[in-house]
Amino acid sequence: MRGFRLILLFLSFLTISGITSAQQDYLKSVSIDRDTIIVGDRVTYTVGISGSGQFTLKYPALLDTLQGGIQVLGKPVIDSVIKKDTRDYKLKIYLSAYDSGLHVIPVLPLLVQTPRGIDTITFEERQFFVKLVPRNSTINDIKDIKPPISEPIRLSEIATWTGLGLLLAAFIALLVLYLKRRKQNKPFLNLFKPLEPPHVVALRELQQLEIDKQWETENYKMFYTRLVDILRIYLEGRFGIHAPEQTSSEILSELSKIDFDLSKFTDDIRELLFTSDLVKFAKHVPHFDENHRYLLFTIDFVNATKPVEALLDQPNKGTTGSGVDSTLSNQSETGSVC
Repeated sequence: MRGFRLILLFLSFLTISGITSAQQDYLKSVSIDRDTIIVGDRVTYTVGISGSGQFTLKYPALLDTLQGGIQVLGKPVIDSVIKKDTRDYKLKIYLSAYDSGLHVIPVLPLLVQTPRGIDTITFEERQFFVKLVPRNSTINDIKDIKPPISEPIRLSEIATWTGLGLLLAAFIALLVLYLKRRKQNKPFLNLFKPLEPPHVVALRELQQLEIDKQWETENYKMFYTRLVDILRIYLEGRFGIHAPEQTSSEILSELSKIDFDLSKFTDDIRELLFTSDLVKFAKHVPHFDENHRYLLFTIDFVNATKPVEALLDQPNKGTTGSGVDSTLSNQSETGSVC
């Protein structure tokens, strides 16, 4: 039993001696590139380990700030050179300090991974001195910061914004004009052809309605729709009321407010509008004579209410003054129906 204990003691001694000798095989080096810096400058702290055999250098996680207010800049960098059974590792750590005076880099333990386990290696302390920025001897006194210098605004600085502002204003103006024209049922931009007077358009449409002979067909709804639409558009262009968007009662109410004597036409207009509503919404079946009478009345109404200058320019075309066709005037007088 005593001999067995001696053997164990001898083996333990050999193991400890082997590990100690392995640790002593490492060649350590430590250095800094500068021992004096200006506040905020960088110091490169380099440690190296060289040795034979299989081992790997590892370093513990570092905080942003070390003891003594030393700042760690970025991550450490490891360079390695391996030649056959020889390994050489160098670890570079970038440090800085923002307080003047002497700064001591604390002992940084490094870990070495070997097949036998992990060894801890420490290095000697290093120190560096931090100096303040030297004062410029050529400056006699410290002066206040000058206020900003006012510079005149140049055309190149406002040209872009001015152009965008003008384009935006033009776009808004065109949009307003478009919406207004659309509400009035008029062309948006009539740049090449002047607008025809309302009475010219109305008489041309009424003449076409007469030529189509639609008043003597059984399509009563289409005839009254076209006839009343012509009348509504004429009232809007001649008297400025929104007749295309109004009901029959609203149109009659607006006609009573305009500065034009329409008393002799009011009853016939009311009768025409209400008859049209009955045909379109109540399936009323009018007589052909009634249809033609409303057509001739609308022609006479347009001729009688068109502007004075149009009446002066109009040549004499019969006793009724319809101005569309002498045949229509004769039919208006006799009340004949084709």
